[in-house]
Amino acid sequence: MARHRAGKELVVDPSLALGARRNIPVRYNRNLVAKALRAIPRINEIKAKRERAFYKSRMQGNKEKQRQANRKLVDENQHLLPPAMRNTTGGLVECEDFDMEKEEMESNRAEDLFNERRKLEKMKGKEKLRLIAN
Repeated sequence: MARHRAGKELVVDPSLALGARRNIPVRYNRNLVAKALRAIPRINEIKAKRERAFYKSRMQGNKEKQRQANRKLVDENQHLLPPAMRNTTGGLVECEDFDMEKEEMESNRAEDLFNERRKLEKMKGKEKLRLIAN
């Protein structure tokens, strides 16, 4: 209950009720069972999407906090840095180009992964197995 009050648990989600065990006996109905089995993948998809959104909303400010902690660590340990990277004023040398390069590398990596996946989809069975085995 404490985790729920602190906002760390996703408790109010109707998709979680599907997995709950019911004490009400239900007469077997073939159509009802078939309908439930068809619904389960969609419910799992919705559940995963809600869990991802919940996680993202909880972790929203962590990137900036981690960046500040990293800056503090570098400021406190200037003596460990190579002389070219040290700042004489005691602060970290700002490097905006590094952030831009990092974002560009991440976007290029995403494009490469997408292209590789498309190639795999176009390949036939034995070619795909050879590629995956290597």
